[in-house]
Amino acid sequence: FFDPLYANKFSPGRVTANPGRKAVLSVTTKSYIRKQIINGTLKTAKAVHKYLVCTGHTISYSGTIKVMKSMNFHAKIK
Repeated sequence: FFDPLYANKFSPGRVTANPGRKAVLSVTTKSYIRKQIINGTLKTAKAVHKYLVCTGHTISYSGTIKVMKSMNFHAKIK
């Protein structure tokens, strides 16, 4: 079992990991996608997904739609 008081007493300078789940996309990637959508370079969720896969991100198409929705771009079927 882990006792934080004991750990602080004997190794006060230790580095702890940040809690929580890591972000799928970085803030800079999201801002780049936002700019490309506004410019019209990336017009559809399919285009955004293709861009992300080509740049090495492992993200599903539904994950791409969720990311776009979080940036207030709502993809829908024509």
